[in-house]
Amino acid sequence: MRRYLTILGGLVLCAGWIQAAELDLTPLQRDLQFNFGNPGARALGMGGAFLGRADDASAAEANPAGLTVIPKREFTLEFRNRKAETPFPLGVTAAANSASLSTELPSESISASKSGISFASFAMPLGPVAIAAYYHVPLDYEQSRSLATPVIRQPVAGATGNLLAVLPGDFQLSYKSTVIGLAAGWKVGSWSLGGSLKHQSIQLESINTTFGFNCAPAANGIACPSGTINKNSPRTIAQLSGDESKTTFNLGFLWSSANENVTVGGVYKKGADFDNVTTTRAEFVPLVAPAPGSAVAALNQGTKALPVASYVSPFQVPDRYGLGMSLRWHNGITFNEDIVRVKYSQLETGFRSGVFCDLFTAAGYADKNGNANPFCFNPAPGFSISDATEIHLGMEWQIPKSPVALRVGAWNDPSHRPEFDAAAAQTADLSQFQCVAPRVAGSSTPGCENVNTVFTNARDVAANYFVAGSSREIHYSVGIGYLARAFEIHGAYDSSEHTKTGSIQLLTRF
Repeated sequence: MRRYLTILGGLVLCAGWIQAAELDLTPLQRDLQFNFGNPGARALGMGGAFLGRADDASAAEANPAGLTVIPKREFTLEFRNRKAETPFPLGVTAAANSASLSTELPSESISASKSGISFASFAMPLGPVAIAAYYHVPLDYEQSRSLATPVIRQPVAGATGNLLAVLPGDFQLSYKSTVIGLAAGWKVGSWSLGGSLKHQSIQLESINTTFGFNCAPAANGIACPSGTINKNSPRTIAQLSGDESKTTFNLGFLWSSANENVTVGGVYKKGADFDNVTTTRAEFVPLVAPAPGSAVAALNQGTKALPVASYVSPFQVPDRYGLGMSLRWHNGITFNEDIVRVKYSQLETGFRSGVFCDLFTAAGYADKNGNANPFCFNPAPGFSISDATEIHLGMEWQIPKSPVALRVGAWNDPSHRPEFDAAAAQTADLSQFQCVAPRVAGSSTPGCENVNTVFTNARDVAANYFVAGSSREIHYSVGIGYLARAFEIHGAYDSSEHTKTGSIQLLTRF
């Protein structure tokens, strides 16, 4: 029974994409996708490949060195609609004659759509120098999910206990980042150099509230009946919040051949380091120790609150650097290719896992000074996030003797989910813990469960919940543009398994 409750506690918080410092605060976070693509419908229609061409006002963010290509003053405005789907885990199963978890993770997808102005820029050439001011929304992401029915997977005959996958609860997150920037480029011969200063703001809010219930699973069970949620019986309340601004920069270069049919560009984009992001947790345990065979029903017999924990969860926007090439033929065809490296490993800074935080808290442990939740481990043991290399390919065909341009593109978005290595987690230092309270009030067993047992259980839960598997997606895009002497109109659509993006870009020269 104790092992069942330990696994239960881990799943509540483990289940419970900003990818901020605490990526498993809620199931909605783990697959959060950043929008690191270049702005503009023209670039989107070519799979985002634009670093080596960057010849309109969107270069202010894409590659500021490209501003020197602009012949007249330009103003561009982009409107985007983005629909994102997030896998939401619903349950796990148990192996026969064991309380260990298998790697089966039933889930459903929830989706949300966001629309609005995503980019605006005014650029002005001044001889060999060009300057620009711009506004950019690199991240605007909201998701919410309410689970009114507890999802339970019951092991096959002979297994021990019932395994709860996700407690009923409310899960919400909202992440938005905006940039106001000043950019400049300077042309010297066949080379152009550019840079931008960016004032980046971010607003983060992620809330995970789970509740108790009063039911038992059916035979060989799957789920409790509907209407069994009890919002007067909280289990966990966890919140991540932050509102901060930082100044950072982009650097870029552009080389062009004498006829400008071959161009090569590169950028380095420094991500902002936000350190005013806070996580607050409140944990609750049953007042009455469950009797053998009645663990589920006991979850609705009242609760007591454990000490509230609050700690700083720094959030580092990953750095990016890339190289792009553009080839233009006389028949109106242009081919673009970008290779971009994203330092997702920087998200490991300060990464804490709910699996370890909450199992140790619920087990009654604190550090040697009596402070709860310092042993969330910073960073969490065994967790890693891999850097990713994106490859963007795109082609544009301006129909001869026509102002119409057609575009196609594709790019890969590699997996950047948190991964867990149980062997690497073995190096965690457990000597910092002291038992300050029994795990369950009223338990006949005094004190806390053995610290090594708690750690082993947390490690096993993490190893099974963070199932290895790629979230890599391939994006395909199409676009069309109307190119007049004084204005342009571009439209594009980008699609992958979990995200769909539509864009309209207006550009005028004067």
